[in-house]
Amino acid sequence: MPLRLIQPVASVAEVVRAQLAGMAQQQQFRTRGLAAARPATLGLAAPHPVFNLRLDEIGQPGALDRAAMTGWRYLVTSGSSVIAAAEASASHAKGRASFSSTNEGVFVQASAEAIANAEGWPEIRAGRYALGLIRVPALYVVALWLRDEDGKDGGDRFVPLAPAPAPLAGGKRIGSVEFEQALVEIKRRRGASKGTSS
Repeated sequence: MPLRLIQPVASVAEVVRAQLAGMAQQQQFRTRGLAAARPATLGLAAPHPVFNLRLDEIGQPGALDRAAMTGWRYLVTSGSSVIAAAEASASHAKGRASFSSTNEGVFVQASAEAIANAEGWPEIRAGRYALGLIRVPALYVVALWLRDEDGKDGGDRFVPLAPAPAPLAGGKRIGSVEFEQALVEIKRRRGASKGTSS
């Protein structure tokens, strides 16, 4: 079956749509794709919760379970094209949301491509996976988090979004254990490089 899109409460999409419409009407978009799009063509697709993982959690047992939800993210479309992402802040799934940001950075197209690719994977088609996004800001890691909802298919999958620091590879799916091991290694390397440069 396709990836399950967790729908936030209706007010989340309303907040994001209202902000996008207001910015478009006042010509406040500073980025090329949004500025060039006609306001009437803007749409929201693929809602997914966003989680942040703190640096001090990496390497601890159950680290991923303690990743904190920070809000909701949508892909912004114009016609059939994905042109940006928009986010709303919320501390839990049913929480009240406030508009956070829009962006057209490298992770937008990487997200769209990774979602499209994931829909074709045998384990996704055979199981029940919910779409999410996880960030580790201290390590500059952003990844799709495909959460295994029935536990029959070997656990969660992660798809690091390019550019991803080694040993992660952008667009390549990995399991939870590999993902956590990679984060530990990236943390170790960053710590070592900071130590040698000071």
